[in-house]
Amino acid sequence: MLRVSQGSKGPLLQNLMSVLWGIKWSKAERSGKGKANACPLHMDDVVQKLAEIQSTIEGRSEMLETQKRVSNEKLESARFNHLAAMQHAKSTILETYQTLIAKETTGMPDDVKAEHMMALKCLRESLFPNSH
Repeated sequence: MLRVSQGSKGPLLQNLMSVLWGIKWSKAERSGKGKANACPLHMDDVVQKLAEIQSTIEGRSEMLETQKRVSNEKLESARFNHLAAMQHAKSTILETYQTLIAKETTGMPDDVKAEHMMALKCLRESLFPNSH
């Protein structure tokens, strides 16, 4: 027989009662009585919560994909707008170049004629960078 000191009877008794309770619960579970029937209902709630969480995650991933697609479309649109602005600037420079090249320079003073020639040179270099 196991002898137990006076001070440790409380925890030992609690441990023994929990073992007995476990045996009783196990018997009730096997026979289909007791708290064993409540467990599947709880599991249904857990499964339902997990399904809700999964649908929320799927919704978020769809939203992220949509945001990514919209962001890519905005980036592409900005790129096209930039290219259009560059083309517009180049066409404006070309119009200015054509206007200056068609201008009559015979009656111009020498200093104005020199500035006119410098402007034409700068515009030509910006329009046709490889034509030296």
